[in-house]
Amino acid sequence: MLEQFALEYVDNHDWRLLAFAISMILALVGAALINESEWRLSRAPFIGLVVAISHLTESVGFIWSLAEAAEAAGYIWALASLEFLIFVALNYTLATVAQARCRDAYGIAENGRVAFALVGCLFTRLFLITLLFKGSQKTEDLEKAFI
Repeated sequence: MLEQFALEYVDNHDWRLLAFAISMILALVGAALINESEWRLSRAPFIGLVVAISHLTESVGFIWSLAEAAEAAGYIWALASLEFLIFVALNYTLATVAQARCRDAYGIAENGRVAFALVGCLFTRLFLITLLFKGSQKTEDLEKAFI
């Protein structure tokens, strides 16, 4: 069952986007509840850390180079779980960095969640682009609409 779910996760890009969104929510909630530090971060290091975290997030796909061996051994679910856990860790790090920057700029850390607003807009745009290019499930319904 777990292996079948992992195979569907690998085959369907929407599942991976949903997992990334869930990891963002978990990271934001975790950072809000767990992070009690008084760490402050100025502008230049903030930009550098955000760029580094973004590159690390993009390079998570390297674990799928092991997919063929994992599928043969029946451990594809481990790769899917590892990808999700890495996303949670990177998003938690981004939330912590955003909180530190907000603490330096505004004196409070609660506005750190605003750093994820751009990612939410990106998901919305990706969904709209997907809808734009997604074909109809039934071509005869589409033909009837124009006749």
